[in-house]
Amino acid sequence: MKIGFGGAEWELRSSGALWWPAGRALVVADLHLGKAESLAAEGYVLPPHASAETLARLEREMAAKDPRRVVCLGDAFHDGDGVQALPRDQGRRLAAMADGRDWTWITGNHDGRGLRRAGRECGPRGPRPPAPLRGTVADELWLGGVRFQHQPDPPGARDAAPTVFGHFHPKRRVILGRRRLSRPAFLWTEEVLVLPAFGALTGGLEHGHPELVGLLGPAPRAALLWRDRVVRV
Repeated sequence: MKIGFGGAEWELRSSGALWWPAGRALVVADLHLGKAESLAAEGYVLPPHASAETLARLEREMAAKDPRRVVCLGDAFHDGDGVQALPRDQGRRLAAMADGRDWTWITGNHDGRGLRRAGRECGPRGPRPPAPLRGTVADELWLGGVRFQHQPDPPGARDAAPTVFGHFHPKRRVILGRRRLSRPAFLWTEEVLVLPAFGALTGGLEHGHPELVGLLGPAPRAALLWRDRVVRV
């Protein structure tokens, strides 16, 4: 689905990614790599394949769009130790995807500490061991007049520039006959666009949650992910 935002055309992808054709930029939010492993260490029993599934989805987007630039919009890793704890084979997959591309890791509330530490150990030409990622680390990024951040600044601190956020893992509930369905969704206004979580093992906030209403108002535009489509609601 194509939408206008911040004076440019963007494509909402059924994977949950955002595509900017003019800049050949792919944006994904909230991969939460290593979440199952992190929670397993706390005693939870979870399927161990979520990170591999997330990376496979990202590889499919790379193959489909061949982006020149990739932006991971925060919480790419589930915790501050997730960068260093990434299994070697998954690190190789990320490195292969980043090869020849301008890759930016935006810091999130989950992984900011670990990303900043890794950012001192890596660069566009590749990591200096033991960092398992390539690219640059930043707290925010500007592309085509649009600002990219993981989550909003404190009240009163955010400017009026059109901004893309992750963080909230938005979902939209719909009623189909007698069925009530809740699906990951893009939510947006003229000034704010919130991406669904790209990771395979993520929960989410319904569009009517007070935090989303406070950011987007009571009736934002919405497009939910439905199988291999993006459906405007």
